[in-house]
Order: sequence, then structure tokens, then C-alpha cells
Amino acid sequence: MTLASLYESLFKKVRGKGFGLGLFNLFHKKIYEGWLQPPYVEINGCRLFLPGHDVGVSDNLRMEGAWEPEMTDEFKRLVRPGMTVLDVGANIGYHTVLASRLVGPKGRVLAFEPDPGNLAFLRKNISANACAVGSAEGRVELNLCAANTGAHSTAYVP
Repeated sequence: MTLASLYESLFKKVRGKGFGLGLFNLFHKKIYEGWLQPPYVEINGCRLFLPGHDVGVSDNLRMEGAWEPEMTDEFKRLVRPGMTVLDVGANIGYHTVLASRLVGPKGRVLAFEPDPGNLAFLRKNISANACAVGSAEGRVELNLCAANTGAHSTAYVP
């Protein structure tokens, strides 16, 4: 058992039990993200580079090897070769790269991500999975969620 797998086992046990703040979070950031975290994960035949700890997408992909497994299964059932898929709020590109595999060379995937940090990972993941990419720029106000980078939204949050 490697030190990383031992830590991941511990993290799975304490995750969601109130240890996401304070010293545990600092330890996680310095030790796991600094030294133990693998540079990428392989999920559904896709290589995904992940940002550091967040309570949403990244931790689930890294620690559980999945993101919303029931939704992913339905996504894989519905998306077919040749289709056009829109991924609005693409985050780091989990569905983008999965869709690119499913639609094949005759299909198209259009991914939109307004957060610059998530966009950097989206681009890296597109590149790592040999997906073609284009770009267009525009403006909209983005509300950021510090604890969960997958929860950023353009919706009004009072």
C-alpha cells in the first residue's frame, strides 16, 4: 500500500464528517496536494487533470473514481456517435471529454466554462484526451463558490 493510497483511504473515512475545515484542510492542501496527489486520474477511458481539494467534482473523481455515477451511466446511454453535445458550465471537462469519446469523429462537443481556473483545467483535459478545441470570448457575471469549484454559477445569488 502506498502512502497516497493510505491517505486516500483515511480521507474517504473522514470526508463529509466536518473535517473539511481548519487543520485537516491545511494538512490536505500541504501534504496531499503538495506531494501525494497523482498528476491525473483515469476515469471512463479519459485522463483528467484535477485542481486541488474541493468538496465537489475533484474530490469525487480523485477519491471515488466517479462523478455522479448514475448520471454518467445515463449520459453514456443517451449520447451517441455523430451527435452534438453542449456542455454549459463545463468545469474541468469531465463530461466534455467523455462526450467527445461518445460522439466520435463525426460528432461535436461545445464546452463553455467562464471561470478562468476551471477553464485552464478544461483546456488541459481537452488536450490530454486529444480533443479538438476552439474558443470564443464574451462577458457575464460569475458568482464563485470557494468551497466547491463545481458550484460556480451565473445565476443571481443574493
